Amino acid sequence: MIAGEQDIAINYHYVKGLDFKNLWQQKIHFISNAGHAVILEQPDAFNDLVSQFIVDLDIFNN
Repeated sequence: MIAGEQDIAINYHYVKGLDFKNLWQQKIHFISNAGHAVILEQPDAFNDLVSQFIVDLDIFNN
């Protein structure tokens, strides 16, 4: 899960304290200087995270 740190729809401090064992890297990935439209506001940071997720899946090496 990816979210912007300035997204007013998410209570950042509350969510940071939750347990996310079923998510990739067991956390929500917050991107700085972004609100709700992370992919538009910080496309490079968004793409970097998605790329790392794909690498971690290791689906192309099997």
